[in-house]
Amino acid sequence: MENHRKYFDSIASEWDSLFSEEERIKEAVDLMNISPYEIILDVGCGTGRLIPHLKKRLKNSGRVFSLDLSLKMLLNAKMKKYSRLAEFVNGCVEHLPFKEKRFSRIICFAVFPHIIDKKMSVREFNRLLQKKGILNIFHLRSREELNEFHKNIGGVLSEDLLPDEDTMRRILENGGFKDIIIVNKPSFYHTQCIKV
Repeated sequence: MENHRKYFDSIASEWDSLFSEEERIKEAVDLMNISPYEIILDVGCGTGRLIPHLKKRLKNSGRVFSLDLSLKMLLNAKMKKYSRLAEFVNGCVEHLPFKEKRFSRIICFAVFPHIIDKKMSVREFNRLLQKKGILNIFHLRSREELNEFHKNIGGVLSEDLLPDEDTMRRILENGGFKDIIIVNKPSFYHTQCIKV
């Protein structure tokens, strides 16, 4: 975990310049059918790229909490003009610093492969979600594209892989989720499931 923190701290200042896919992020968020009053945890929020897209779908009582392991990523997110739209928390996914049944939805955008203990994290997501709460995991690459990308980067990211469909289903089911839908196609990956 410490190696990941150092890696993401080291690239925080250039993170936004590496990706320019705002329209595709908007389209992915549109697919989630977010209701106006949700309380959302944005796990691995990085520099906060999801925040404006989420807040457009929420009314005043809806809230976004943005969590990241990298303090430098969070500091960059807080410097943006929309930082007042979310609450920022520095922490690790395996031990989330929130009370149980706090959120209606948890979103993991471009982060799930970087989670070291995926089984424990999914159990934590379940703990934090309200009854029938939704977990969304998405990437703007297919599983195969993403895994190849991380292997090619090498270093600390070389083993950060998105599990195959059977493994992912098993992790989610054992973590207390049902109605699992997995979409894996060129340039897009999305898993959605509901807390049992």
